[in-house]
Amino acid sequence: MRIVWELHNQMETKMKNQKLWGYMLTKTQYPGTYRKKGGGHVVRGRAKDPSGAQQLIFKPLEGMTDLEAHQWLQTQKQEVRSGFLKPVAKLFSEFTGELLERKLARRDIQSAASEDKWRNTLTHWVAGTEIGDHYIQGFGDYPVTELRAVHIERWKDAIAPFLKESPGDEMEGYAPNTLNSWLRVLRVVSRAIAREYETRNFMEGLTNFDTSTWQTYTEAEPNALKPDDVPRFLEAMKERWPQHYAISLLGLTTGIRPSTLRPLRRQGTEPDVIWLESRIKLTRSETRGKVMRKTKTGIKYSIHLPHEVMEILTWHQTTQLNDDQKASELLFPNDFGGFRSGSVLTKPFRDVAKHIGLKQDFTARGMRRTFQDLARKAQVEALVQRSICGHATDKMQEYYSTVGPEEQRDSLTRVFRVIQGGNVPVSTKLASLASPPTEPSGQKGGQSQAS
Repeated sequence: MRIVWELHNQMETKMKNQKLWGYMLTKTQYPGTYRKKGGGHVVRGRAKDPSGAQQLIFKPLEGMTDLEAHQWLQTQKQEVRSGFLKPVAKLFSEFTGELLERKLARRDIQSAASEDKWRNTLTHWVAGTEIGDHYIQGFGDYPVTELRAVHIERWKDAIAPFLKESPGDEMEGYAPNTLNSWLRVLRVVSRAIAREYETRNFMEGLTNFDTSTWQTYTEAEPNALKPDDVPRFLEAMKERWPQHYAISLLGLTTGIRPSTLRPLRRQGTEPDVIWLESRIKLTRSETRGKVMRKTKTGIKYSIHLPHEVMEILTWHQTTQLNDDQKASELLFPNDFGGFRSGSVLTKPFRDVAKHIGLKQDFTARGMRRTFQDLARKAQVEALVQRSICGHATDKMQEYYSTVGPEEQRDSLTRVFRVIQGGNVPVSTKLASLASPPTEPSGQKGGQSQAS
């Protein structure tokens, strides 16, 4: 029940002297008894029935004094304790906390990132959202069967003025994709409520915020290296951050997610690097030290690597690992043999990008985007491309691709040649991205920290 009370306490802290349950209320001297603006009362309390289950009592009342409303509430509590009052729905804060606990227990939610996303999202739905001097009320104190689509529509109207126009928008607020992710979680909650109480799904028919004009990646900031920049980037990485050279090259060569690269095991009872077969198995994903025994998409698969890439991985484990790292099963351990942090490549990538004169930001996630462009330039078939990087659909493959002007021009040139009846040479060989490095001399540039 810890999650339930965490969410409830956050909601109580934010909602004192606020609009509650759709009413403007003022506290009275009697606990659980509130005076409505314009007349009447709202009472709310809890009592345990004979089975020991705690039941909620919530009701708007008219034509009573403060004392009479309080006495009505006490009578209802006594009826619950006696077993005469029919149980009513739980509060939204209680229901969502219990739902999250069930999902964690059933392993419906496994990754640390997904758990954090749920906790953060439910905090907003339960306790409300503070944006600067503004406060947008949550639904923590609503009985779940009282929620309607109109409540969510009003919430959307209230938060709409704080929608950012673009990723570079410095206005205090949220991206539409962020708010849509909150709505996705609420849809899961509303379906669970509908099943448990046999009520209508209050999210049915509600739409997301429009994202048609939102561009996470733009022409100026694609978070992808141009194919011609990749050799220069890797050469500088090998020179300045040799301890991170192998993971960078593997990420660019395969498009594997960083969260899947970090838990790769080079030895042990279940190694992921099969050295004699020049193959790696992708079976796990890691976030904040928590490991899932599956990849992000739930797919387990293998990739057969070029011998040149395997030579670089061999060089990495031979020359770039200290004693603690060599004792670890991991291929890319931190200085003490544990998992690297999710931000371990942030500083090296920023340093190398500046060193080679890139005029754009490039992050670890950009390796996956860059791979798509490299594979297309190498004329790798889409089916083979997805089998390497693990994209489940054509749509995701397209999303992570950046089509440049040279590629368009070259493609249209080949189409034009076909129109003229010419032959188009096709090459499916992926060019080597970098030669195997020689053992660095002197001190390593930009030595990594333990994370």
